Amino acid sequence: MSPTAAPPRRRSGTTAPPAPARRRPAPPARGAVDAPRTRSRPTTRTSAKAPVRPAPRPAPRTGRVVPPPAPRRPRSRLRVAVLVLAVATVVITIAGFHAFLAQTQVRLEELRARTAQAESRYETLRLENGQLTSPARITTRAAELGLGPPGVAPVAIPLADDVPKRGGSSATLADWAEVKRHLDATP
Repeated sequence: MSPTAAPPRRRSGTTAPPAPARRRPAPPARGAVDAPRTRSRPTTRTSAKAPVRPAPRPAPRTGRVVPPPAPRRPRSRLRVAVLVLAVATVVITIAGFHAFLAQTQVRLEELRARTAQAESRYETLRLENGQLTSPARITTRAAELGLGPPGVAPVAIPLADDVPKRGGSSATLADWAEVKRHLDATP
C-alpha cells in the first residue's frame, strides 16, 4: 500500500480505529550491503516504565566482522567550547600585546624628537658660550667699560714688621668686629 492510497474501509460492527499506513523503507544505496529484512518486535509494557532498548541489529551476512559503531562522546561540546575559549584568549592576548607595542612605539618617537630638540639646543648654547668666553670678546667688552692695561707695571711693596707668619693668625681678622659696623648691609 502506498502512503497516498486511501485508508482501508472499516468492517461493520468493529470499533477499533484504522491502522496507520506503513511506509516502505528507502531502498539501499548502490553497492551498500543491506541487512536482511526482519519484522520489528512488538513493544512490551512494564509496570516500572523502564526505557525500552531497541533490539540490536543483526550483522550482515557477508563473512566479515563489522565492529559496532563508536559511542557518541558526550563531552564533545565541552571540548569545542574550551577550544573556542582558548583561541579567543590567544587572539585577545595578541591584540593587547600589539596595542602595547604600538603605544610604546609612539612614546619612543616622542622621546626621540625631544632628544633631537635638546641636542640642537645644547649645540646652540655651547656655540653661544664659546663666543661669549672668547678672549677677543672679553678684551673688547673691557675696553667698552673703560678697563684697560695699566700705564705702569705694578710694583710689589714689602711691608716691614706686619708680615704674618705662615699658619699664624692675621691682624686683619682681629679687627673684623670694628670694621664690620662700618660696612653696608647690602652686598
